[in-house]
Amino acid sequence: MSLLRSDPIAISQDAFTSSATQLYPLGTRAIDKDGRKFRYVLAGTPVLVVGNVLQGPAAQPTHQTLAVTDPTALAATGGLIGSDHFTVTLGITNAVVENEYTEGWAMIELTPGLGYAYPIDHHAAAAGAAALVVYIDPETPIQVSLTDASKVTLVRNPWKGVIQSPATTLTGAPVGVAIYPITAAQYGWIQSGGPCAMLCTDVQAVGEMLCVPGTEAGSATVSALHTTPIIGYTMGVTVAACACPVYLTID
Repeated sequence: MSLLRSDPIAISQDAFTSSATQLYPLGTRAIDKDGRKFRYVLAGTPVLVVGNVLQGPAAQPTHQTLAVTDPTALAATGGLIGSDHFTVTLGITNAVVENEYTEGWAMIELTPGLGYAYPIDHHAAAAGAAALVVYIDPETPIQVSLTDASKVTLVRNPWKGVIQSPATTLTGAPVGVAIYPITAAQYGWIQSGGPCAMLCTDVQAVGEMLCVPGTEAGSATVSALHTTPIIGYTMGVTVAACACPVYLTID
């Protein structure tokens, strides 16, 4: 069965609530009657602040370019065409907690298998320098047999543990703006597209493109050189340190 879906799902959790129970897949997109777009997320720490720009969890450089245990030498490690799992070797400081990467992806860096991105279904905890068995969604099994030359980067789901966008350097991809103070470690909705009230840190003219990070945590600023992610543009003249009208273009 194909992993792709086009059918809409019924949304029961209101935009202005949070829940300790996960009701939808992380990243599920919803649209309101005005066409604004929203994403379903798990909040990180602390409580999300309404109007703040948000980013996904910090990327972990030490979980990139991991060696694949050669499946021709150890058949039990999987990694062959049609398999739903494979094993990577973690570096000395690369411990992972159980299901840290669930709903994220295992991306294959090199041949054989270069360019494939497999949704991660589950995995156990593993200490540094240990073997980690990564189970992928059975609807998207291994398409090209992997070897120890393939190399794997583990990518966290960008909507799992969203946090305030930092003031200086992003540590994760921008994902949206908080519309409700979702409690830490609870689930809820953030806005990712359309008209939005968002924190800005300086005076900006109408139609200016906005990028992150801003000069204040949780804010955006005018994009001059376009060297950082553009997340939208102003819908009016903005005022420093205020929630200003912007049009989000993340989605």
